[in-house]
Amino acid sequence: MIKLQVNLKATQTEILFDQQMLTIYSEQPATLPPFDGLLLHTNQQQITQIDYLAGEITTIPNGPFLTLTDADWPEGLAYLGCLLAEQSSAIKTTDLPAKVPSNYGHCLKP
Repeated sequence: MIKLQVNLKATQTEILFDQQMLTIYSEQPATLPPFDGLLLHTNQQQITQIDYLAGEITTIPNGPFLTLTDADWPEGLAYLGCLLAEQSSAIKTTDLPAKVPSNYGHCLKP
């Protein structure tokens, strides 16, 4: 059985699964709490930039964006960001590793 918790708010949707949380922001919030994870910038439902963040967010993106955190495996999110960025040369990246180590590849790739 898979158990999800979904929290719907006026400007964001939170989806929680185990220790992972995906938050979808439909518009720019006034503030964001510090977090370790991925910040996915979007434009017309397409990912345009992936940032790996650790701690405070200095600039909150305009427009829709997503955050992805995993308390059990925060270091793996940077590698997941790499794999997502490989899907399109148009995706910009910030603070992601240059390459996914082979020992992580088997858990991240289908």
